[in-house]
Formats: sequence, structure tokens, C-alpha cells
Amino acid sequence: SKLPVVGALFGSKSRNSNRREVIVLITPSIVRNPQEARNLTDEYGQKFKAMEPLKPSQKPQ
Repeated sequence: SKLPVVGALFGSKSRNSNRREVIVLITPSIVRNPQEARNLTDEYGQKFKAMEPLKPSQKPQ
């Protein structure tokens, strides 16, 4: 309610704040040939698969 006294008696205020952070780690690598590039790509792919269980089970609302 917009009435000062009535609003304070019957109104409710709710404050909900969710904070999420994303951390990006960058590791430079020198790639000398296509085979080395494929090996690095495969290695990173395996690391990301290992992180799969860490994903939240529900999407944020």
C-alpha cells in the first residue's frame, strides 16, 4: 500500500540478492605444429569433461 501507516502495518519488504562470479584462468601455450595443437585440444577437452559433475543441477532463475 502507498499509505504511510497502513503500508507499514500490512506491507512487506523482501530483499534477495544473489551473487555469482565467473573466474577465467588463461594459460598461454606455444604450439609448434598441428599435432601439438590437437594434443592440447584433446587435453583441455578431457579437463572440461572432468568438471562436468561440478555443474549446478538447476538453471538459475
